Amino acid sequence: MSGIYMDKNGNWKFAVNINAQILVEALPEVWEPVRNVYLTLILKMKLAQDDTNPFNKKFVFLPKNVEIS
Repeated sequence: MSGIYMDKNGNWKFAVNINAQILVEALPEVWEPVRNVYLTLILKMKLAQDDTNPFNKKFVFLPKNVEIS
C-alpha cells in the first residue's frame, strides 16, 4: 500500500506503488494488452533538527535506503 510512515525515532518511509500496462495495436483502433508492469519505490530516510546553533536551526535530511522492486 502506498503511504508515508514515521516512527518515534524520526525515521520516515515513503512507499509508492505504480501500475502500468503496455498495449499493442493489433488492428487499426484495436489495442491489446501484452504486459503488466508493477513497480514499488521505497525511500527510507531520517529527518532531524540540527540544534548546534540555537539562532539558526536547520533540518537535516539523511537518506538511508532506496529500494525499487
